[in-house]
Amino acid sequence: MSCSQYQGWCECEAKQMAKLQGRWVDEPKEAFLVGNYFHTHFESPEAHAQFCQEHFQEIYKTRTVKDKTTGLETIIPTGKRAAYEQADKMIDVAERDPLIRSLLDLPGENEMIMTGELFGVPWRIRVDKYVPDGRLIIDYKTVANINELKWSNELREKVTFIDAYGYMMRAAVYSEIEKQFSGSTTDPHFIIIAISKQDYPDKDVLELNHRQRYDYELEQIKERIQQIQRVKDGALKP
Repeated sequence: MSCSQYQGWCECEAKQMAKLQGRWVDEPKEAFLVGNYFHTHFESPEAHAQFCQEHFQEIYKTRTVKDKTTGLETIIPTGKRAAYEQADKMIDVAERDPLIRSLLDLPGENEMIMTGELFGVPWRIRVDKYVPDGRLIIDYKTVANINELKWSNELREKVTFIDAYGYMMRAAVYSEIEKQFSGSTTDPHFIIIAISKQDYPDKDVLELNHRQRYDYELEQIKERIQQIQRVKDGALKP
């Protein structure tokens, strides 16, 4: 189980089962690709270069040049598409902010995988950056607007992007798995570096640690996970 997969099960069991069986493939949305463009920049130069190569057509404007002698055509990049030019501005804003820069410069491991168990089900998490000294989990988030409130059907009120996209659930799960990984009894620090996609990108650093809220989120998972696992194992129809 992963946080993204768990959210998929809660949204629609039939769709999530179809995804696992390869019968449903989501078309990659531009917002998703831009987020990965941002993430891979901070992962490593090699990861970013590979991502840009794999999504060359989506990222770059191009023109075709034909060799008059051989007749061979070559595709030449002429610049980046608007969404990725904006992503470069977002990266620049993050790197020039002293607090964010200090977090980015902390010695740690990027895209670190940890595994553990919650309520009898194995879980796997991928941490954008893990800093063992101080036990910091750092998550990068690109959002349309940091301060905009969105309607939540579950909570029946307008909420911040933190609640709209289930980041408190993610923080609770990551913290529990990290405690198993580190052998600690106290919660790690869960920090979000948020950068907005506005014309001049906004930025914020948010610490989500809240033990009572973690307990609530974990209780929700406990109530749902056995049903989800039975569907996933084929014992129940989605």
